[in-house]
Amino acid sequence: MSRIPRVDLPDRICVLEDSLFFTFSDQLGQEVTELVLEDNICVISFYSADCIEKVCPTIMKELSRIQTEYIDDQEVKIISIALGQGDSLSSRQTFAKRFDAIPKKWYFLGGNLSEVKKLYYEQLAMPWYEGLSSVPMYHNDSIVLLDHLGGVRGFYDGTDSKSIDQLMADIILVQKWRKVKKKEASRKRED
Repeated sequence: MSRIPRVDLPDRICVLEDSLFFTFSDQLGQEVTELVLEDNICVISFYSADCIEKVCPTIMKELSRIQTEYIDDQEVKIISIALGQGDSLSSRQTFAKRFDAIPKKWYFLGGNLSEVKKLYYEQLAMPWYEGLSSVPMYHNDSIVLLDHLGGVRGFYDGTDSKSIDQLMADIILVQKWRKVKKKEASRKRED
């Protein structure tokens, strides 16, 4: 598990050089852009629609646990992005149904592979291994936590429940950090 170091409340963050930009479609067939990230805490994962191994389903079960924990928290969003040729509206709907994804809470996204690859490799700096086809031979099991400002708060092992427990604890820290920053901003405006 690779995580960004933090001190108490996580002031030290990796802010992405450029904002994330994407346009994909979700499990409802609706267009979703990077605006879904705005002012939200986002948990981002990548999966293979035709994943026959236990990795993707295991990650989805952990994401389902996150959805359950934050079901009433509108500022926490889960985004699972399909990698490769097995992606289709039907496959996104199947995954969403299988893991009881709540629309507008947990987005199953898919789209142009070059745009997915750009987001995965260039914007989030995740490893991409070229195979014999346009689909990665291996996609890692990392889950990325972004704060409401687009800062990367950490990378977590999506197959390890202890790592996901840490991710959920870090969501709470980010929420506390956000409240502290709002109070500070409010005090500055009053002065």
